[in-house]
Amino acid sequence: MPPFTPLDERLRRTAERFRPRNQNAQTMFDAYVRASIHKGICNIGPIDVARAFGKALERIRVPELHSWVDVRKLWAEVRNALPDRQGATAARGVFPAAEQLSLEGSLPPRVFRLGRGQCSLCGQERVIGRVSEMLCIACVQAPRLQDKYDRLCRRFSFSDEGRRDLFASLISHVNGRSLRYRIKIVRAMGKALEQFGPVTPITSWCELHELRRRINELPKKWQECTFNALYNVEKILIEKGTLSPLYSKGTVREQLFATMQYFDFEDPQRRELVQALADYFLATRVTSSSVLMVEKLGRHLQRYPAPELSNWADLDKAIRDIKQRRVLNARTVVNAFMRLGDAFLANGRFSKRPHKDELEVIQARLQDFGSELNAVHQNFIADCERIGRRPSTLREYVKVLNQFWSWANKEGISHPTQVSLTSTKSYVAGLRRKRCSVAQQEHHKTILRVFFNWLRQQRLVLSVPVPERLRAHRRPIRVCPRSTFETLTRAISTHVAPAEASLILYLIMFHGFRNFEVARVRGLGFHDGRFVIDVSEVPDHKSPRSTSRSGSLVSLPTNRVPWLRDIVQETLNQRAHKVKVASNPFLFVSGCWNCGNQPISLWTVFALVRDVTTQLLGHSVSATVLRTTGAALLSDQGNHTNCIFLGWNRIRAMAFAYATREVVVGQQQENIENKNCSKRKRKLPRPNCITGIKRVEISQFSNSTMLLDH
Repeated sequence: MPPFTPLDERLRRTAERFRPRNQNAQTMFDAYVRASIHKGICNIGPIDVARAFGKALERIRVPELHSWVDVRKLWAEVRNALPDRQGATAARGVFPAAEQLSLEGSLPPRVFRLGRGQCSLCGQERVIGRVSEMLCIACVQAPRLQDKYDRLCRRFSFSDEGRRDLFASLISHVNGRSLRYRIKIVRAMGKALEQFGPVTPITSWCELHELRRRINELPKKWQECTFNALYNVEKILIEKGTLSPLYSKGTVREQLFATMQYFDFEDPQRRELVQALADYFLATRVTSSSVLMVEKLGRHLQRYPAPELSNWADLDKAIRDIKQRRVLNARTVVNAFMRLGDAFLANGRFSKRPHKDELEVIQARLQDFGSELNAVHQNFIADCERIGRRPSTLREYVKVLNQFWSWANKEGISHPTQVSLTSTKSYVAGLRRKRCSVAQQEHHKTILRVFFNWLRQQRLVLSVPVPERLRAHRRPIRVCPRSTFETLTRAISTHVAPAEASLILYLIMFHGFRNFEVARVRGLGFHDGRFVIDVSEVPDHKSPRSTSRSGSLVSLPTNRVPWLRDIVQETLNQRAHKVKVASNPFLFVSGCWNCGNQPISLWTVFALVRDVTTQLLGHSVSATVLRTTGAALLSDQGNHTNCIFLGWNRIRAMAFAYATREVVVGQQQENIENKNCSKRKRKLPRPNCITGIKRVEISQFSNSTMLLDH
């Protein structure tokens, strides 16, 4: 298109090219083109809008527009019909087209602020002050809720006697409630009565039930408030004497008889259910809950048809339907049906319900895959039950067998002799495609292996066509060389390292303390020459099975190791000078004033271990490696009872005793500094990782003697 073409001509050509095919869409598109030409085109903006507007209208279904509410809905659809910026451009054409149609008389005039319309509160044709709620200026500017309530009551003036008396009864009953509640209830009932038309005066329960049925046909968002309003009307009519009371004011037995008389249905099936439940309560025990349960059952039967109950399966199906429908008071209605089962069992209508753990019930869950295969399944479940398999295990067998043979029948396999290793691998691959976990796949393979092992014992198959179980790869524990461990032990015993850092290293290396345990340990003092520490206040970050402590108190052998007693005594002296709050119970404290009664941080423990090992070895070793190395050496010296003696958990000690060890060797600090000087930036290591460690081959520690003999 040449650049000197007039803009209005370019708009007409664009309109001919992107004009939609739908009749309603053509009307909107042509209206936008006329509105743009009438307004005048001074840039290419209307042309871009027309192009995007035509594309969007072609992609959606444009309904016939009757009001500006339809226009707002169409704007939202056009906005979402195209991607972000194109959708926003297309949506700019909706309201100009609608305004053009309003000028031409196809749409009613648009109501802006200070426009006239019908108020949703008082119902008068007045100037609208709040368009979103369609409230007139007088209702918006009402100083109190009482004024709004008065205007709402004046709005609903009914000509027929039935609606007028009903509305007046409601207003007189809710006068003592809050104004917000009154406005909500009165508005709901007034709108419902306007929609119903003339209503006969309520003089009996049948007429009230008919009104309740009509309310039940209203939209869901109106039903709750309208039913609440009708409940208030029911109360005032009972107080006036127009209706007889639903319940007697006497004993609970009299109330139960009154409820039975109230729900005297013409349908014999409904009447039989209510009568059976009431008779069951009269024969056993009558309480206020039983009266409420009979009432809720009657209310439920008023809304829904009565189910056919001839056995326990029908009763279970009725309860499932109630839960799926999400009926009103579903829990109470379900309990009522469960008590109906007890009532039918008592009067002999139902036979004794079999327990879910009985063999017949479990075998009944097996699907039908042919007479021969069904007999095999029945015998397999019976044999498993005879050798002592639990009912939950048998139900799991049935579930997996049903799933496997459903898949096998689709693959053309109908007998166990036709199952091969390839077919079971295909079945497991199908489980994998369904995003089943490895544990679920192994679970299915285990059950199939049990089944085919039984078939082989019965001489029905010659082999077990199930792949072997995948053995999980055990990760080796990471340990440092024995020479490194002995160097650190020698440095601790000769007081080369600071006392506090030496005690922390000792607790990590020989007692398996983790960083958060070191931070929160409490010193209880010397007892019989041994220093006792308490770890009962340590939070358990993991499950109880994975914790490394077997008790809350740990005794350090200061009575037999002189240098350990010196380290502990020096640590206590340093603590006395550093502690700022006398009530701080922790053994290791910080010198900062703002710590107060708080323990030292995990980062402090990590930094102490890193700095001490770097000074003594030339490279840093993490606390995790030191902890696992100590456990491995203690286990190799004798057995895992050494770790248990030092306070380790038995399961944890056994795991370290029999685990494969992966030796890690530290690099020199100079090499690390040279690598850090490279041009490419390196990410700083996380606090819980090992700095300057490289892996070598996996090996076993040889049996050796420890420098420390506890």
